Amino acid sequence: MNMGVKCVAGAKCLVKPAVDKKGKLVGADAEGKYGTPKCEFIMQLLRVNEPEDAALGGFWIGAHPSIGKSLATQLVAAGHLRASIGEISSVQLEVSTCAPACALQRAPRPVSPPNSHTRPPEPTTTLR
Repeated sequence: MNMGVKCVAGAKCLVKPAVDKKGKLVGADAEGKYGTPKCEFIMQLLRVNEPEDAALGGFWIGAHPSIGKSLATQLVAAGHLRASIGEISSVQLEVSTCAPACALQRAPRPVSPPNSHTRPPEPTTTLR
């Protein structure tokens, strides 16, 4: 996990210890069911200090999907997005079936020209 090339040596991260189903800490040498290594820590936030954001003093970005989901749920529930997106009639956190619009997400992405050296930025949840 490199968080869009933001998680580099020396970066500040907020992590929490991983626990098993019984609530015991997962140690550094823990292995999964098939002998694969388990992670000892779960990354929560990553501190970003970029020159262009010097006036802000840096900021934290969400490194765990549940943080973005929780933040979005709370913003919607409190009505903070009403001015931007209008009135919300209902909210469904998990969608079990795919609407026709989902097919667009599954479409192949366009291929960059052979000499292209640019790539689109990776989406992240930004907490300020």
